Amino acid sequence: MAWTAVILAAGKGTRMASQQPKALQKLAGRALIEHVLVTLSMSEIDDVVIIHPPETKEGFIEKIQTEIKTTFVEQKEALGTAHAVK
Repeated sequence: MAWTAVILAAGKGTRMASQQPKALQKLAGRALIEHVLVTLSMSEIDDVVIIHPPETKEGFIEKIQTEIKTTFVEQKEALGTAHAVK
């Protein structure tokens, strides 16, 4: 059976006092999204869908180094989690 993970990565990170989205914030020298992708690569996940804000697709692409098939979906308006996966 094929498994797909959905990563909601459109959070702004305003409480982190940064202009970068939360998913691109650094932890232990790597972007948070990198930590998630490393964990997913050790699982039975076959595909990843990353939901991102419109202005950051290039930043996400630069951070992603994974063997897992990855699809980017732009969330044009930040209207919450339910809207992101709609």
